[in-house]
Order: sequence, then structure tokens, then C-alpha cells
Amino acid sequence: MVDYHVALNSASTLSNGAAGPSWTTSFTLPGVATQMQLNGYLPLAGGALTGPLNLTNATATAAWSSSPVLTMELPAKEGFFKFYNQLDDSGVASGVVQVHSPSQAEGTIPWNWWFSGKHGCLLNSSSNAMVAAPGNMRRLLQPITVSAKDGDWIAFPIAFSSTDNQHIMATAMDLGNAPVTACVKAGYQPNIQGFHIGLYLKDGTPVTTPVSVTVLAIGVEA
Repeated sequence: MVDYHVALNSASTLSNGAAGPSWTTSFTLPGVATQMQLNGYLPLAGGALTGPLNLTNATATAAWSSSPVLTMELPAKEGFFKFYNQLDDSGVASGVVQVHSPSQAEGTIPWNWWFSGKHGCLLNSSSNAMVAAPGNMRRLLQPITVSAKDGDWIAFPIAFSSTDNQHIMATAMDLGNAPVTACVKAGYQPNIQGFHIGLYLKDGTPVTTPVSVTVLAIGVEA
């Protein structure tokens, strides 16, 4: 936008009709953007960005200082999603995501996740690293506790998408003072919906009285 420089020339007339003194006043008007110039800006009401957006804080050099924060709020009270870049106490930058649900009490600390530039992993709100699974498929972990006897069917709470890379680990409480071995029942193939449990005493006798069984099933998420 270009400012406009204006000069006003004024003249006066005396009471007898003769020409009086004249003068010139100069001032500057702020420029008004043309439509072509406005097309290069994102309206406050929103629009589409076709290029990168850089949010920079040139003074963010101390530990725990951060870049400008990009916030997306919901009309509900205390409901927001934020992400920004932050320096840790070692001066290493990490990406931070914050989520505060309206169901959380007002003023409580939001959920945080750090994409750690120092450790190369995802950290949760407790600064614990999230588990990484091999491959590029999403894994689902399902803990199950049921009362069962040998040969019973145990259903997964959520069916897996396939039996590929499916793992089932099971343990059982003792029957009285007798230890019980838990496993996938021999001769029965697990499927995406569940499996048959095998429960045996130390001498190989099948357990016919229900005992508490804990299962961890891991597979590809549907």
C-alpha cells in the first residue's frame, strides 16, 4: 500500500473585495489497499493457504521457551487443541501437542504429548515414551480378565482385522494350591474374534473348574 501525499492550496478575500493572503497545507493520507493487494492476505473470517505458514519467536532461546502457539478452540468451555515448538532443558526443540477436553475441570493441566527431538520418540503427559510397534500397521492391545475353564471360548472385546501378527498371552490363577498353566487350546486355531483357552494342572490334567484368567491379545487394528 502506498501513502497519498496531498497539498491543499487556499486563498482568502478581504472585506473590501481585495485578494487576501493565500497558503498551502500539505498532509499525508494512509494508503488504501487495492483488491489485488488484498488478495494476498488471509481474511480474518478464514480462507485457504496455498503456501507454508511460518510462526517465529526470534527471542525463544532459553530452556522451555517456545514458538508462537497455534490454538484451535471449541465453543465449549475450556475445550482447545494447541501445538507449538518448544526447547527442552538441553536446548533441543520438540513438537508439543496439547488437548484440553471440556470434560476436564476448568484450569486443570491439559493432556500433553511431546515429539521429542532429543530422544526421537513420542512422550506422553507423564514423560513416558509411547511403545513403538514394528512395521507400518496399527496395533491394538487388548487386556482381558475372565473366569474360564479348559476349552472355553474367550472373545476379544474388539475384533482384529486379521490373524497376521496376532499374539495371545495368557496366565491363570492357581486352583487351590495347584498351579495352572494357560495357553491357546491345542487343536483350535484362534481367529480375529477370539480363541479357545487351554488350562492344565501340572500333571497335564485339564482344569474343569472355572479359574480367573488374564489375557493380553495383540493384533492388527481393524
